[in-house]
Amino acid sequence: MKKQKINQRYHVTGTVDMKGSGVAYILSPDLQHDIFIPKDRTGNAMHGDTVKVLVKRTHHGERPEGEIVEILERGKSTYSGTIQIADKYAFVMTDSNRVPVDIFIPPQNIHNAKDGQKVVVHVTGWRPNDKNPTGEIIDVLGMPGEHQAEMNSIIEEYGLPLKFPDKVQRAVEELKTRVTPEEIGRRRDFRNIMTFTIDPADAKDFDDALSIKKLDNGNWEIGVHIADVSHYVELDSPIDREAEARGTSVYLVDRVIPMLP
Repeated sequence: MKKQKINQRYHVTGTVDMKGSGVAYILSPDLQHDIFIPKDRTGNAMHGDTVKVLVKRTHHGERPEGEIVEILERGKSTYSGTIQIADKYAFVMTDSNRVPVDIFIPPQNIHNAKDGQKVVVHVTGWRPNDKNPTGEIIDVLGMPGEHQAEMNSIIEEYGLPLKFPDKVQRAVEELKTRVTPEEIGRRRDFRNIMTFTIDPADAKDFDDALSIKKLDNGNWEIGVHIADVSHYVELDSPIDREAEARGTSVYLVDRVIPMLP
């Protein structure tokens, strides 16, 4: 049976899911299927951007195809990568496989970076007829392969937060850490039973413990204890909202970027 052609042209707003090959897909909660964008119709959009798309043609049962006609909001403006410097210009090859083009750096925007270094680049613009976006070096991380440079590159690439906002820090300082008799009365009290943490001395938190107790019949009772963090992190508090935004702690080789302060 010949496929039915549906001649529909309409606009939709969505988020760019860019691939390393240069093609993109537009994700929108208003559509059942994502929209395929050929690499010559991405309109200088970058991964994570919110864009307006003209859906140009679809076939019955197939993925719709379109063209990005307007960038409504940039999803990201800074990237980590390696700089290559020529006589009168430079390019940054980003670490992200979601950026299929290099970032052009005019000589006045190279600043103190040296050829081959890992850097952080801020995208300052992308004119309609230019093949590459233009950027400025805002930080030098070091040489590729150096431990600190690679760790900072990962942190920058994924936009991991290094500090907690001031309002979260103030909320931590105002926490009441004393456990009241009323609260103890609502819980089972293990303080007279041998209970010990299993976190090492250099841990950032102590939230796991074991208890051991010999029963009258000669058996041993082992208790596994997990800290009740929700006792201190109240619903919709600044600490709770920050934790929700972070989603999880991130464990790198040499450090932890925590969900909770």
